[in-house]
This record gives sequence, structure tokens and C-alpha cells, in this order.
Amino acid sequence: MATNFGMGGRARINFQGCPRGLVRDTPPDIELLQTTILVGGTAKQSMNEIWDMLIDDISMIGVWGMGGVGKTTLAMHIYNQVLQTKHTKHVYWVNVSQESTVYKLQDSIAKKVNLDLSNVMEEKLRAAKLCKALREEHDFVLILDDVWKPFSLRDVGIPSASKIGKLIVTTRIYGVCYQMGCQSIIKIEPLWPNEAWNLFLENLGHGVELPEEIEEIAESIVEKCTGLPLAIETVAKSMKGVDDIQMWRDALEEIKECDKHDEEDLVFTKLKLSYNHLRNDLLKHCVLFSALYPEDCCIPRVQLIKDLLHQGFIKRSSMQAKLDKGHNMVTSLESACMLESVRNDEGIECVKMHGLIRDMSLRIAKVCPRFMVKAGIGLQELPDLQFWEEDLEVVSLMRNSIEEVTPYTSPKCPKLSTLLLQENESLKIIPKSFFVNMQGLKVLDISKTAIKNLPESVSNLANLTTLLLRSCKELTYIPSVEKLTKLIKLDLYEAGIREVPKGMDKLNQLQILNLCDTNIEDLPCGLLPKLFSLQCLMIAAQVEGRMVVKAEEVLSLSKLGSLQCVFENGQEYNNYVNSVISTQRGLNSYYLGVGRSRQQIIDLDEFRLIEFRTVVLNGEFFSMIGENCATVTNDIKDLTITGFSEITDICDVWSSREDWWVPFENLESLQVSRLESVLELIGPTRGPARFGTFALLKRVIILECPKIQKLFPSRLPNLQKLIVDGCENLEIIFAEVQESKDIVKLQNLGLCNLPKLKSICEGLIHCDSIQEITVMHCPRLKRFPLHMPVKDNDPPLYLPKLKANKEWWESLEWDDPSIEFLLRPFVVFI
Repeated sequence: MATNFGMGGRARINFQGCPRGLVRDTPPDIELLQTTILVGGTAKQSMNEIWDMLIDDISMIGVWGMGGVGKTTLAMHIYNQVLQTKHTKHVYWVNVSQESTVYKLQDSIAKKVNLDLSNVMEEKLRAAKLCKALREEHDFVLILDDVWKPFSLRDVGIPSASKIGKLIVTTRIYGVCYQMGCQSIIKIEPLWPNEAWNLFLENLGHGVELPEEIEEIAESIVEKCTGLPLAIETVAKSMKGVDDIQMWRDALEEIKECDKHDEEDLVFTKLKLSYNHLRNDLLKHCVLFSALYPEDCCIPRVQLIKDLLHQGFIKRSSMQAKLDKGHNMVTSLESACMLESVRNDEGIECVKMHGLIRDMSLRIAKVCPRFMVKAGIGLQELPDLQFWEEDLEVVSLMRNSIEEVTPYTSPKCPKLSTLLLQENESLKIIPKSFFVNMQGLKVLDISKTAIKNLPESVSNLANLTTLLLRSCKELTYIPSVEKLTKLIKLDLYEAGIREVPKGMDKLNQLQILNLCDTNIEDLPCGLLPKLFSLQCLMIAAQVEGRMVVKAEEVLSLSKLGSLQCVFENGQEYNNYVNSVISTQRGLNSYYLGVGRSRQQIIDLDEFRLIEFRTVVLNGEFFSMIGENCATVTNDIKDLTITGFSEITDICDVWSSREDWWVPFENLESLQVSRLESVLELIGPTRGPARFGTFALLKRVIILECPKIQKLFPSRLPNLQKLIVDGCENLEIIFAEVQESKDIVKLQNLGLCNLPKLKSICEGLIHCDSIQEITVMHCPRLKRFPLHMPVKDNDPPLYLPKLKANKEWWESLEWDDPSIEFLLRPFVVFI
């Protein structure tokens, strides 16, 4: 395979000699790293050199250069290129922070190869297991980005033989490459002057023409950036739209002031220029608070927005407006190159802060405001008292291994407003007096720790606005919160407490309350009406019999916009929904359940809940109190119906009239189960319901409906996922679908335990959108109506994954045997 690198640094792959139709530029199940375009002739030349080394018998490559010169960008392009060309079987990317240890590095690599080392403590044994796992992978490329100090490959557990795997190390320090024994070392050089100027203009804005006197200043600014892409991009974006020559001259003077400093200070000063040019102090604070997370951390975008909300940086009325404002702020920082948009391993939208930007932020935070940040560096105990200076305003000790705070420890930090201790998973004890000298504290996060008792001194934190105790499963005692009258958010999700804290009825400024999945049996009667400022209430439990609410108390919350709860029975549920409809005081978002049974409770927060308009109806808790019908609103997006034993179609849940139906204009997800008498989802007498209903439906799950024979009477143009299991009499899936365009967006199809199923639809299903098909125990399904357009003897670019019984697969009758031939390599027999 020949690889050529064209203009802009994007790899173009020539697949000469490879079978047509079987090589994919980017396989659908592979996630490429999101990176910027590769700039500069030297960078492209370096990439070609590294690629040649990977093909040759070189097992270890070192890439070094000063911070901001583009080492990580180059390595990311190499990573993507290896994935796209399938040069090796496996390629792994690992960020190595400045505070990294052999132990942490072992964990990071082990995670990439799906090796569990959580129960192996001894480093040598961990190294042996990791080395074995990598040898078994065979033919891999491992990229270690931003290595600060040399380490022994043997100590970590990385095999060094080139026939087993290749290693690429990026670092700012030449000595790291040399001492680690890199066989080839490449220095990444800064951009040439013309390349630097072009990059500056590109980031300043396409088509921008600078006046002659400003252009002269701009050229001097670019010259001072010494060819560093990161500095050039951030400075250019900070000057975007500026046409005042005085501001340009001032920017140049700021950069000139750093000429007497060392090389690293030069970079920081240029980055600080961009920081100083952010349009308001709010965005500057946002940058600094992003640095509270560990180095190289992928910060979920919504989590960062919540942090900004906790700090009081977002002033909006509704939760949706607050989320929108937060997204706007984060996007502004991405545009200014202060943050980078990425996705984590779970595909969640995140942001990441470049190491140099974070270092700059922490330098600023040593002066004003005063931060102490020791996040994710492996601390096993609290920093000594000498570090807890009186003028500290923010302390981040998150994601360490602190187990206990020494008795009688009480740092004197009267100005401290934020203390982050979350994800110290072994932290069990905090002394009673620990918070005595922190009376200015506003935000306290102790989530995901093993703490059992919240210290008594928390009771006197009268300025506290946010108290986060999420997933503190061992927590059994919270002292009185009576004096915490400024509290706006209280999050006790998955806390181990068995009763609500004393004094909660005094929290009349509380806007966000999460009591989901605690061990609390029930709320004290009359509590909710006293929390009259609540905008978002999440109160539900997975455990049977806990945390059900009454309609009257929830209806008393006039400011409520988001609600997650379980009503005691169908009558309470109907009372609430009917009252909301009659008063036209609808919720913006909701997740409602019915009955004292195990509910489908999802881990939500004030922003995730915004996405939901969900109802879970259990028929057992309607019939038991004489209610036959449930009330729903037309804005519902997700609906689950279970346990209605007497209805013949799902419209019976709302009315027994044969000509009545709910149009479900907004319904996107439908799950039905244990409907013992249902023959068809929507009966033939429902008239207009048979056409147009479910127009937006995307996801459908049908479980254990033994009498159902047909599923859908209408077209489902937006259906993406369909799972059907345990429907003994089902004969056809899409009863009236004649053309594949009626289900053109279908991606995931699962059919299990359907002994009478004979047909999926009358027409053909196009393969354009389908990604995965599972068929289990459907013995009468002999024809699988897949249509794959073949042009010039080339099969489709992407073929679906299939999981099926081998006997069923071999018994299928194919209209076109070539389709079976194409699909067979993608079948997993189960």
C-alpha cells in the first residue's frame, strides 16, 4: 500500500492491489482522533519519516520539540493513519501526564488492551501481566504522548521487540528519547516564517485584509511567536475582529515584555495574551476553572457547564437557558483555542485543555484568584497545612487516593469558596472540625468517596450554595442543614442515608434537589411544599417501596420545570397530570413512573433531565385502585407500558372508545411488555391512528406480548432501532410496509424467541442504514429481505454486523446468493 501526503497534511491512501469493495477508508466501528489539520512542510516531512520507520524494522521512535510546536497533532495524524490503512492489527493512544508514575501508566495502557489490573498491586507482577497481554495482541503500535521523564519499558510491561509492536514517544525533552533508548529520534521544528504568517491569517479569518500599518504590527507579532502553531493560533484568534491599531500595538508590547524570559516563559506570555483578550472576565474564570481537572483530562462538556453553574457564573432562569448559556461560553473558549473539543472513550462530548494552556492557567491562579490544584496526582493524604494558605479561594484535590484526613486537622482558609474532594474513592474519614475555619465555603464536592459521616462542622457553612454527595454509598449520617439557608443545589444521588437530613424544611432557596436511589423510605409529609423555590426535583428509587410521592405535594411547587419521580398509584399519577393539563402549567421535562415496584430509574442530573419527557406506566397500579385509563400529554417523547393484562391494543390504556387515539406527534421511543391480551399495537378500528401516528418514532422494544400478531399498521419513516422478544404468535413485523423507503433509517434490528414469525415485511430492506442485525430462535423465518445495491461489481461500502443461530442462517432461502456470500464474513454465530 502506497501512502501519499497531500496539501493540508491529510493522508490520502492509494489502495492499489487491494480487493475492490473490501477495503474501507474508515471502518464504521473505529473512532478516529479529532485533530486539527497538519501545517508546515517540516511536519509533513516528519510524518513521512515516522511512517517509513513504522514500516521498517524500528521498534521505538522518539518525537521531541518545545511545547506548542505540534508534537501531539503530528502523533494524532499518525494514529489515524495507522487506523485507516490497517497497517497493524492494533493501535493505542495513551496520554502521559507530568505527574505520571509507572503504576498509573500501567493502568492507562491496561485499559486500552482491556486488561483488568485493579486487584494486582505489585508493580512487577502488573508489568508481567501487561507484557503478556501486549504480546498476545501482537503487531501493535503504542503511542505515549507528552512523556516528561524516562522510564524502563520492562518496569511498565511494554515488550521491546519490533516484531511484536512499535512504540512512539512524544516529549518536550530530548534526553527522554535518548535515555529510553529510542532507535530513531525526530525533532519537530517550528514553522517557517511564510508558513507562520499563513497560519496566522487563516485563524484571523478567511478573506481578512489588514490595513498596511496593522499588517506591519501583525507581522512583528507573528515573528515573536517563533513559529509555534499553538501560540500563533491562539494569538490570531484573540485578535480576530480587532481593527483598532492601538490594541494591536498594545498586543505587540505585551509579547515584547517576555523577550528577557526563558523559552517556556515566552510561550506562556504569548498564550496569556490570548487569555487577556477574552471578551469578558466570565470567560477568563471559565478557563481557570477548567484547569481544576487533572492534566490531560477529558472533561464532559455538560459537567464543565455544571461547574460553571455551581460557581454562579451562569445567570439564567430556566435549566434549558442555563445549559444554552453554558454551551455558548464553552464554545467561545473553543473558538479562542483555550479548550479543544474531543470525545471520550464512551463517545461523550468533552473538552480538553492543552497542557501549556493548563500550565498558563495555573500560573495565573497562583496570584489572583488563588488556587491550589493537586488533582489526579496520586496523593494518599491531604497536603500539609503549610500549603493551605489563608488567601486560598479554590482547592482541587479530586481524583486522588486520599484515605483519611488526620484528626483535628482544620485548615485556616477563611476566603476558600470552593473545595473539590470528589473521586477520592478510599476517603472514609473527615474530622468533625475540618470545616470550622472555612466559613466562606460556597461549593463543596465530596462525591464518589467512601465517607460514612459528614462532619458536624458542615452544619455551620452558612454561605454554602452547592453540596454534592453523589454516590457516597457508605454515607449514613448528615448533620443538620438548618443553617444552610443559601443552599441552591443538594445532590444526594446514591447516598446511603436512610432519612432526609434534619432542617431540610428550612432550605427555601433550594432550586435543585436529587434524592434518587438513596435508602430513604419516604419523604416526610409536608416537606416538598416548604421547598417552594425548587425548579428541578429528582426523587425516585430502584428499590421496591421507596420514595413515592403524592400529587398534591408536587403540585404545590409552582416554579418546578423538571421532575423525575414515582407516584404511588395510577390515581395519584392521573391527578397530577390532569391538574398540569387543566392549569396549563406544563413541565419542560419529566421522567414519571407509577407504583411501588422496581422502576426503570435512570441516573439523571438537572441538565440530562432536560432531554426527557418520559412516562413509565405499570398497569398493576391502575387496576388495583379501579382506574382503567391513564392520562398522557401529547408532548411525550418516551413511553413505557407494562402489565396491562386486559387491553387489546395500546390505545386502551387511554380510552376504551374504539374511535379514540393519542396522536403521539412527538413520541420517539416506545417500549411495551407483558401485555397479555394485545393482538396489534393499534387496532384496525382506531381510524386515523393507523396513518400518521408514530411519525417521529425512532426506538421500539416489544417484550413478552404472547398474543400479538402484527406490530405496525403505519409507516415509520424515522425508525432506527427495533427489538422484539418473546412474542409467541407474532407473524409479521411491518404488516403494511411494501417499500424499503418506509423504514429507510433502520439501523438496529433484533428478533428473538419468535416461533411463528414468517416475514419481516412484504418488500425489501435496503442496507444503506442498517448497522447490526440479531436473529435468535425464529425457526419459520426463511427469507431475509435484505437489498444491497451493487454497482460495477462493487458491494456497499459498509455491511451490517449479524448475530444469529448457525442452523437458522444455513436454512435461509436467498433470492440472490451473492448477498449471502458477501454477508457471511460478518456473521457471528451465537
